[in-house]
Amino acid sequence: MKARPSPRLTPMNTNTIQNMTSSYAPVQNELQTQHSCIFLKNGKTYKKVNFDDIIHVKALGAYCIVKTKTRDFTISASLKSVLDQLQYSDIVRCHRSYAININHIDSFDDTGVTLVVKGREVEVPVSVSYRGELMEKLPRMKSS
Repeated sequence: MKARPSPRLTPMNTNTIQNMTSSYAPVQNELQTQHSCIFLKNGKTYKKVNFDDIIHVKALGAYCIVKTKTRDFTISASLKSVLDQLQYSDIVRCHRSYAININHIDSFDDTGVTLVVKGREVEVPVSVSYRGELMEKLPRMKSS
């Protein structure tokens, strides 16, 4: 009688592996989007901050200031690093030194030079290179 190969040792082609793992991608994405907060360092402790409370992030050299509704946090990291760690789609980079939470935008002008952010009435510059990405995220009424 011939021995049957173990299913664990059976060779699989690349397409089979991709088909098996692709069914888990939506579940993984759903788990990642369930996070609604992040813990930011405040002295020696970490403070829970909801993503919706973040107004904007400003880069200052090797540091970033995360402005929230209640306080500011200084983080020793680049703006790119902070945005990669936040992974929150409503926080969009709008300038080489700024990223904003689009849920706090109260108004913006046609040229895209400044934004007025709710709560603190802070004007934030918008550079030409990031304007397109920002405008894609903002629902606007189009004139005919």
